[in-house]
Formats: sequence, C-alpha cells, structure tokens
Amino acid sequence: MNAPEQIRAWVTQLEREYEHFCFAYRSKLRRPVIRVNNEKSRWGQWDPVTRTLTLSQRLIETQPWAVVLEILKHEMAHQWVTEKDLSDEGHGPLFRLACQRFGVADWACQSVTDPSLPLEAWREAFADPERARLQGRVEKLLALAGSSNQHEATAAMKKVQELYARHNLETLESGIRRDYVSREISSGKKRMERHHFLIASILNDYFFVRVIHASRFDAKANTTFKMIEILGTRTNVDMAEYVYHFLWNQIQLRWKLFRSETGASVRGKSSYFLGLLTEFRKKLEVPAVESDSLALQIKEDPRLTSFVRDRYPRLASFGRSGMYRDRESFKAGQQEGKRLTLYRGVGKSDGFLGRLLSRNS
Repeated sequence: MNAPEQIRAWVTQLEREYEHFCFAYRSKLRRPVIRVNNEKSRWGQWDPVTRTLTLSQRLIETQPWAVVLEILKHEMAHQWVTEKDLSDEGHGPLFRLACQRFGVADWACQSVTDPSLPLEAWREAFADPERARLQGRVEKLLALAGSSNQHEATAAMKKVQELYARHNLETLESGIRRDYVSREISSGKKRMERHHFLIASILNDYFFVRVIHASRFDAKANTTFKMIEILGTRTNVDMAEYVYHFLWNQIQLRWKLFRSETGASVRGKSSYFLGLLTEFRKKLEVPAVESDSLALQIKEDPRLTSFVRDRYPRLASFGRSGMYRDRESFKAGQQEGKRLTLYRGVGKSDGFLGRLLSRNS
C-alpha cells in the first residue's frame, strides 16, 4: 500500500472511531472533516472555522492506536466546546468538562504541542507516588516465590496477594486520590481463544483491575485485532500486566515441555492450557491471609467503577464457556497448575518480558 492509500485508510478508520465515540458518549457533534497531515509542531488540532479535525501522521506512525484515540478524543473535546457556543478557552474548565464527557485519559487532557516530548514522559507525570515503593517490595517477594520449595513458593505468592490487598484497602479507606490508567494488550489475532478469557478473568477477579475485551485497529498492519484493556491504578495495572505475560509465557513453555515428553497431539493444547489455568486460579481463591486486624476482602472501588463507566458508557457483559475437549490433556494441565506459582521472571523464557513491574508507561 502506497503512502496516499495508507493515509486514506487511516482517515477512514478515524471516521469510524469518531462515529463510535459520538454514539458511545451520546454526543451529537456535527461530523467534521478529518484529515491526517505531516504536521510536526503538534499531535492534533481542531479548527472551528474550517471545521477540520487534524491528527499528525507522525503520531499514527510512532504511537499505539490507543494513544491515537486519546488524542482524537482530546480534539473532539475542543470541538464540543466550540459547537456548544461556549467561549473557546483553550484547556480551561470547560475543556476539562468536555474531556470528562468523552472519557479522555488524564494525561491526554493536557496541553502538549511539542511532539519531541515523548508521550511516555507526558503520561508519567501522573504516576502514583507509592508505586515504586510497593513494586520494590513485590519484586523481592516474587524472587522468593521462585523457590524450589513448594511451600515457601506458595507462601511468598500469598504474601504478594496480601500486600496488594492491604495496599488497596488502606488507600480506599483513607480517601487518598488515586490516578487511574488503562493499558492494552493485543492478541495479534482476529479472535480470542478460551485461555485468553480465563487469564483475563484471573486478572479481573484477583488483581484489583477491570478487564475489557474489545477490538483495536492496528495502523501498521491496517487491520483490526482482538485485545484486552486493563483498567485500574497504575500500580495495579502494572501488576496485572505482569501476571498476564507471566501466565501466557508459562502455559506456552510448559505445554512444549509436556508435548516433547509425552508426544501429545496439538489438539490437546487448549485443554492443557485450561487445566493449568483453572488449577492456578484455585490457589488465588484461598484467602491471602487469615487476619483479624484488617478485613482483606476485595472491596469494590467506586472510583474505578466510575473510571470504567466514563471510558465505556455502553459496556455490555457476556459469559463464555471454559469447557475442555481433551480430558487427559486437561488433567495433565491441572497437575502442572498445582506446581505453578507466580514468581519474578528474569528473562523472556519465564515471562519477565523486560521488567514489567518497573516500567514507566
């Protein structure tokens, strides 16, 4: 695909995203002219005179589509202010109100016109001050969870659960303001397999985040893939993302070893994954700590609920079956799941994937 065709494809997708946001947020904006140009001085712009919404080609080429969508909503917020016959006050209170209306991420509500500033640094301005301290403690515990002693490994994993439970409960009860973020993990596929849904449910139920299943356009491949979006505080999202990649890598590695040792048919792979993840999940169902000093139950976070509702005002729920097809592979996966504990990886082969617990995005 040549450059003009690629830009036309991007514009077509942006028009679809624009219409979707208008529907999702119940906003009757007049459809503008959407264009992509080689602007180098800003990421995007809304021109109320020509009614043109412009995004930078460099933005699309260098950033994930999720970031592109936040900039698109940023410019839609500007459009909303001007079309409501309100004073165009730049990035003042009315604009902030419009950003809330369109569920714009906090980092994307700011006025940043210099694309030379990395968006990662822009977003990091909203970091949780307790994040580094908590993650340091968690990494030490995960190192202990890699012990060959099964009892010690399980105890360390439970300690991680307890630490996060205490942190979240204390923060909720203190009323301290927490910044919420979202992070996407693409499957790189057109459909999600059953074990993807099971991993997502583990994150959703035991790691203080909400997980949304959706589709996302990939500007480089010029197609749409299935993905999950993890929503929560930065600290919780960091941990949930780590767990996702850890489990994803572990089920792949352990299946390869099982198959090489037994000669099992590839048809049993999905059943093996489900068995392993089901058994691992059971470990998380046991209370993290028997304590009478703190009620460590997972509490509903009303601010997280509000954050999810702002981003997905028309969110729908559905169930999904986790039935297995190969009984023997499922049972073998269960046995392996009983031995698996969450530990600190040190390389790609064991799920670490580049110090996810210490990432700054």
